Amino acid sequence: MRSSVFYIVPTLKIGGAERQLVALTRRLVQKGWNVSVYSLYGEGPLLQELEAGKVKVFLPPLKSADDSPSALTGVFRLTVATFHLLFVLLKEKPRIVHFFLPAAYLVGAPLAIIAGAPIRVVTRHSMNIYQQGRPLSRIAEKILHRRMQAIIAVSFSILRELHDEERVPRDRLAVIHNGLDLAEFEDLPVQRTRAELHLDGTFVMVVVANLIPYKGHSDLLKAIAIAKPDLPADWRLLVVGRDDGTGEELRSLADRLGIEDKVRFLGQRNDVLSILCCSHVGLVPSHQEGLSIAILEGMAAGLPMIVTDVGGSSEMVIDGESGLIVPPKNPQRLAEAIIKLAKEPDLRRRLGQSGRRLAQQKFSLELCVERHERLYSGLCDALPRSVNEILLDSRAARD
Repeated sequence: MRSSVFYIVPTLKIGGAERQLVALTRRLVQKGWNVSVYSLYGEGPLLQELEAGKVKVFLPPLKSADDSPSALTGVFRLTVATFHLLFVLLKEKPRIVHFFLPAAYLVGAPLAIIAGAPIRVVTRHSMNIYQQGRPLSRIAEKILHRRMQAIIAVSFSILRELHDEERVPRDRLAVIHNGLDLAEFEDLPVQRTRAELHLDGTFVMVVVANLIPYKGHSDLLKAIAIAKPDLPADWRLLVVGRDDGTGEELRSLADRLGIEDKVRFLGQRNDVLSILCCSHVGLVPSHQEGLSIAILEGMAAGLPMIVTDVGGSSEMVIDGESGLIVPPKNPQRLAEAIIKLAKEPDLRRRLGQSGRRLAQQKFSLELCVERHERLYSGLCDALPRSVNEILLDSRAARD
């Protein structure tokens, strides 16, 4: 059994970083690592997937009775979770503690330091725009950065922010891109999903993102309304994702724009990959991203992707080669890209094939897992090396 790795994550709800955590931890277990996950806010839809992959999961003793507790109740539950997490860290004594997402970092990192965890790693999944209006959080993260052995960015855009704005030394910084298991895209029940959603003979566009303002759904609906006269007679926009508060507003917008009959809000789904494979164009109109799992999944499904030029999106999509890149918050440019792909099936096919090859070559789950193994093994050997030197050492993952 290799060294123990203890991950701390805010929730086990379905989201890009959380799904990446599930894929990474399950594969590490298969490779002989002793892996545990602590979820600060308790159970979630991804719990069963972790347990099925033989990942040890710790949850706070208080179960959440609802998803929207009062502020006082929320503080009380988090306080209980904090003391429980410290107890678990002292009891389990993990060699490596790895933090996913800001809440897990701000709560878990001080506890890991108190518990004496020798190796502490954090992954930054998004641009630091989330720190705006939260000066105390920004200061706290800068202080915690000094106590980390490695700070991992999922894109080079994030890495530059960490170095240039947050003053993280280069020797503790590196990029590990998110990764996908392309085998999951094989033998999907695509025909069944197409029949269930009544998509035969329909030009299908899809956006996979929880309904949050920065995901750009309103820009997309406006773009679709602009593009409508140039779209095939039978078209659909499938909106897949959990309603985090903007669903009613978006439905109302679709109604005002006169496209409500063509836009289908499907909510949170377990068959996202099949839905992607039923579609003709993938859309990610976000205002901010780190390295979008939705883009990677669309590429792996062979979809031509239209994405906004934010964060690490241009590290995945090569404009005009594996997809189209448009400015954020610009419905007109987004509409022009949609019309272009709607009218040119050969271009859609070429971009989609190129995107799938790129996903295989640069963003496979195996490559992501291998780089994490190198990182963990290299940090455990205690040699005075930079994080990048560790990741370049081909022996580390085998040790």
